[in-house]
Amino acid sequence: MHSPHAGRIEPPARSIGETDPITVLHVDDEIDFLEMAVQFLERERDSIVVETATSASAGVERLSEVDVDCIVSDYQMPGMDGLEFLEIVREEHPDLPFILFTGKGSEEVASDAISAGVTDYLQKTIGSDQFTVLSNRIENAVRQVRTEQRFEESQRRFQTLLSNLPGMVYQCEYEREWAMNFVSDGCVELTGYDPPDLVEGTVSYGADVVHPDDRDRVWNAVREAVATRDPFRIEYRIRTADGAEKWVWEQGRGVFEEGRVVALEGFITDVTDRKRSETTLEYQSSLLEAQAEAMIDGLLVVDEDRNVVSYNHQFVEMWGIPDDSVETGSDEALLDWIDHAVADPDEFSELVEELYENREETGRDEVQLTDGRVFDRYSAPVTGGDGTDYGRLWMFRDITERKERERELTEKREKYSTLVERSHDGITIIQDGRFVFVNARFAEITGYEATDLLGMSFIEVIDPADRSLVRDRYERRLDPEREDPPSRYRVTFETQEGSQRVAEVSAAQIHYEGATADLASIRDVTEQQQYEEELEELNEKLEILNRIVRHDIRNDMTVVLGWAETLDEHLDEAGEERLEKIVGSSEHVVELTEIARDYVETLASDDEMDTHPTPLQPMLEKEISLCREAYSDAEISVRGSIPDAEVRANEMLSSVFRNLLNNAVQHNDEDTPVVEIVAAEREDDVRVTISDNGPGVPEGQRETIFGKGERSLDSPGTGIGLYLVQTLVEQYGGDIRVEDNDPEGAAFTLTLSKPQ
Repeated sequence: MHSPHAGRIEPPARSIGETDPITVLHVDDEIDFLEMAVQFLERERDSIVVETATSASAGVERLSEVDVDCIVSDYQMPGMDGLEFLEIVREEHPDLPFILFTGKGSEEVASDAISAGVTDYLQKTIGSDQFTVLSNRIENAVRQVRTEQRFEESQRRFQTLLSNLPGMVYQCEYEREWAMNFVSDGCVELTGYDPPDLVEGTVSYGADVVHPDDRDRVWNAVREAVATRDPFRIEYRIRTADGAEKWVWEQGRGVFEEGRVVALEGFITDVTDRKRSETTLEYQSSLLEAQAEAMIDGLLVVDEDRNVVSYNHQFVEMWGIPDDSVETGSDEALLDWIDHAVADPDEFSELVEELYENREETGRDEVQLTDGRVFDRYSAPVTGGDGTDYGRLWMFRDITERKERERELTEKREKYSTLVERSHDGITIIQDGRFVFVNARFAEITGYEATDLLGMSFIEVIDPADRSLVRDRYERRLDPEREDPPSRYRVTFETQEGSQRVAEVSAAQIHYEGATADLASIRDVTEQQQYEEELEELNEKLEILNRIVRHDIRNDMTVVLGWAETLDEHLDEAGEERLEKIVGSSEHVVELTEIARDYVETLASDDEMDTHPTPLQPMLEKEISLCREAYSDAEISVRGSIPDAEVRANEMLSSVFRNLLNNAVQHNDEDTPVVEIVAAEREDDVRVTISDNGPGVPEGQRETIFGKGERSLDSPGTGIGLYLVQTLVEQYGGDIRVEDNDPEGAAFTLTLSKPQ
């Protein structure tokens, strides 16, 4: 490896080279004059190529089609004059040379042209000499632009050096004092001076920084190198801002313009340590060698004669090259070995020879080995700062695992594509309001061919009644400042034949091929929709029937209870006992109609039950009071106090308490039913236990008591009241269970969550 150094910064060839052809766009509505101009200009200068346009508007169009180095335009033209044309050109090409070549005009036109930014102004004259002048003006204008481009490119390249070289990069005047035009920030560490100190002339590099004893030697070495246009490489001493002395190594060369040296460019680095001890070089060599050995890539460097200069252990190990082949120092021995390892030795060797023949070229390809491995091969020339060819670098990286991952990813994409195409749901991607992908199922749902859908507006396949809704949700999904719409909803599609299909749409925003898009999954639920409508109609009829039956039962039972009351004074003691049972049963029938109403309203609805924070205390206390009034012979008590807490429920929680309290009394076979209520508040929930002294619930019936069996009036449960309790509690997200009461009876424990 070689130490980095600076040399002449060569600009790129495009649009900056001195001998590059010049493309001129000549705009003039006089066709004869235009043809004559083309002949004379291209004959006058081989480097000039002329494109033509007969109007300014045609010139604008031609400018969009051809890379132009200069524009020559007449002033007076129909439709748009030369200055209006210039104004349009300057909007897109502010630096493009523009020469106004027109007939006799006033000084006012010339003044306006200069004010508008015209590069040059030239009047038409008689004879061919005017084209000689014009060609000179063209070349001068283009040369000036290219010179500026070269300078800008030089500056850019110069800045690039700053991030790669440990030291000071500079550009200075070609004079003994080394007046600096530019120095990199590295000068602070090197000299102790800030860049403005050297650039503004507060400090002279030649007079203040270069050691007095070395100034003549340094200047003479620079002049000799510049005279022969060779780079100079010198070592000398400098004095830093704090008076310290350093040894520096400098490499640079003259910057020439038209054969004249206009500046010096170079690089200066601190070599004090190297001068003090030659071990620094050994350290640097060891460091570079360690870096090469630490690389995951196999590294091989050969010189210009194809002799092996350097290689790392990874290179030998990757290729399994024996020591005797490496120690020969010739790449021929290595190629003989490698040819046996690669799957296509002819192709491998062909690229090797091609790169050796084209020394400035780089190359990169993939090499398949006979053992199944794959190497990424990269090669580049090793070139010095002055263009010297030092040989070629070869790098090899084992990419077998990466290729395997790529292969697996290809297979996954194929599987995904298969799943998408075989999906029972329609799948589409919408971008900018149009279909950019559809699968076969979506085409089937809409009745279109897949090819016809691509590029079509997605609104076209939506039923007119739903278009406003769909468009609004699409726009909201793509607008980050608006609230996201529901991700799933139903839409009616209008097929190509004009029929309607109801579909459930699930949509989400994605990125597709580098841009925002909508991914939508469409499931045809037309038959399901019809079934739901029929079921809803049936439920409505059942609800009407339920209301009618409940109304008639309540009316009839009111009559029964009314007549029963008139019998009280006409019955003996035995008759009164029977009458009391008749009244009790009648009242229970009325109660059953209320339970049935709650049951139907809860279960017949398709909507998810609405819950909200519900105060527990007033609702439970009210139901306890009502139960005491209804069953005056029962002892109903509350142990402790009922907590003033809210639970996750709704107004139908009262039906839960009413059914549990009534159940504790009605299914009690004792002369005096005893019911005790205990309520306790915990961190996340409230627990209510209602205990009785009745017969209890056998363990085998504790599952079916809530109607979990057949869920009918003939089920082994105690009635639909407890089934309603179970249904409501589950919808509240709570829990209900029954256990034995001590010493007898049953205990129903209800657990309700607190609102989050």
